[in-house]
Amino acid sequence: MNRNSFELQILINGRPVKEYNHNNETYIEGRKGTEYTLKVKNNTYQRVLAIPAVDGINVITGKPATPDDSGYIIDGYNCVEIKGFRKDLNTVGAFKFTSKGKSYAASKGIGYNTGVIGVVIFNEKMSTLWINCNYTDNSFKPWNLPPDPHITYTTNDSAGVNYSKDMSENTLSIDNQMKCSCNYSHSSRSIIQPQSVQNASPSFNLGTTWGEAKSDNVTLSEFERGSELERLVIYYSDVQGLINMGVNVKQEKLVAKPVAFFGFAQPPVDWKG
Repeated sequence: MNRNSFELQILINGRPVKEYNHNNETYIEGRKGTEYTLKVKNNTYQRVLAIPAVDGINVITGKPATPDDSGYIIDGYNCVEIKGFRKDLNTVGAFKFTSKGKSYAASKGIGYNTGVIGVVIFNEKMSTLWINCNYTDNSFKPWNLPPDPHITYTTNDSAGVNYSKDMSENTLSIDNQMKCSCNYSHSSRSIIQPQSVQNASPSFNLGTTWGEAKSDNVTLSEFERGSELERLVIYYSDVQGLINMGVNVKQEKLVAKPVAFFGFAQPPVDWKG
């Protein structure tokens, strides 16, 4: 799914699944017992905060998702692969398709909201540095200014990250440049609007649960969110559910085709040489 400057893909065995467009929405087919990951790509120069939710559950906190939740920081012109629900700083439980009643959302009391994967993206709030243009000292250089207390200067050390006491949010940085924000403020706004939840079709008959435990190390970092940039949403169901909703699922027939290249030539049985 590609919208404006951001992309969301569902990967199975490292490869993106086929997407179907229906009524200007994006759908994919899910199959029970199959594990998957989320890939979010940032095609802008600035780093952004991506807050992922599966079946209305924030995949980091395990709570009903809101746009003010924890998320992953993605550097400019970079991407992140989100492997599962986060258990701790080192481990996630892989996303795995299952029946609606056995989903993680159902265990949280919101099983009616299964069949949707969403990511909301925020830019980073930048501090402004004001310089007096009437300053006449020719030796003045803006990089000689003392550190602005409202700007965070972070450097890596042996423990991972240094922290600024002025920041109101802590974040997690992940080894492969993936980072997640740990802002625990709450909001009544949901990533999926309540009216769409209440009118969810029974054809959304799959959900997502915890699969195999996977190593995925993170460390704390910092991020101050600015304005919301984009929302990316992908719906999923099994193939019959998609057909019931009118999604044009084209099943490609397997055809045995002639082969152009084999190994060495095999002479006819009557060939004398």
